[in-house]
Amino acid sequence: MMYLRRILGMVLLLSLSAWANVAEVDYLFQKANEAYRAEQYQRADSLYRAILSKGYENGTLYYNLGNCAYKLGNIGEAVLFYRKALKLNPHDDDAAKNLKIARLKVLDKIELPPRFFLLKWWDALTHNWHFTAYGKLALAFWWILFLAAGVWVVVKRETLRQWMRRLAVVAGILFLLTAGLGYAAYTAQVEKQQGVVIADVLTARSAPEEHATELFVIHAGTELSVLEKRQGWLKIRLLDGKEGWVPADVVGII
Repeated sequence: MMYLRRILGMVLLLSLSAWANVAEVDYLFQKANEAYRAEQYQRADSLYRAILSKGYENGTLYYNLGNCAYKLGNIGEAVLFYRKALKLNPHDDDAAKNLKIARLKVLDKIELPPRFFLLKWWDALTHNWHFTAYGKLALAFWWILFLAAGVWVVVKRETLRQWMRRLAVVAGILFLLTAGLGYAAYTAQVEKQQGVVIADVLTARSAPEEHATELFVIHAGTELSVLEKRQGWLKIRLLDGKEGWVPADVVGII
């Protein structure tokens, strides 16, 4: 009996603690919104970051942080936070619009080399749709395949059997296609790390060393891919294919 009371007491304390944390986060979010509306952008930024420090994150929070960063002139962080917002909520039109505006302030205008049109289509398929959307489609086609195959086995009417067989084949092909695209999108969106330069000026070097040869210079807001991590350094690749090593603490990971 005593053991049960202790368990119930621990559950109650954990519940109260969780409720208190949620209440505190709600309070901080409300105060941050009030500060932003009052054009106290530095205070709003600090309050939003206090929420992040408690382990809470969502698309709205990153969107608001992006707005604060933009108002404060921190273009690198603005791009970073808008990208984070879109990662959690790919259909946030406001975040997408503000990201385009923030990108106009980025000093580095990197031009992509010409790409074959099929590669452009592939990029659109793996980046414009979130991998969870492909997962839902694949699941739907799997159920259609399962049901069509079940009807084909059970019914005896030949015309209906033929239609169910065709439906099962089409559903099977679409299941494999959407499952494959979902995996490719997951690899592109999650496993392949993306980053944004948050320092005003950043020099990329030929090796992960402070005195290695300087290769190129980039500025706040420049977006990049992270290829490798090594002892406080990141090997990065720009959109135009340039590669180099930069300190890890001046790149925000999306």
